[in-house]
Amino acid sequence: MVVDLDEKNDPIGWRAIPNVSEHFGGVGRPPDRILELRPNVLITYGMGPRALGIFQSAGVAVLRAVGRTVEEVLEAFKENRLEELTEGCLHALHR
Repeated sequence: MVVDLDEKNDPIGWRAIPNVSEHFGGVGRPPDRILELRPNVLITYGMGPRALGIFQSAGVAVLRAVGRTVEEVLEAFKENRLEELTEGCLHALHR
């Protein structure tokens, strides 16, 4: 889910972006597809160490999501309650 925010961090647009990366039979890596959108911040529950490094190198702030809905996560973001994601998940699905 991509959420565009105004200068007060209020949502001004929402859109779902399909994952057409090589993980799903397409081309390209998921981080590259996301970076094409030119994000300032990425909020996630977790990601692999390689992807995290790619986003950090690109200057994208990666924050750990809290909440069960997009609205709850956005509220936590607006209230500065999200912490920086500092290490990637090490389980087998991430390389």
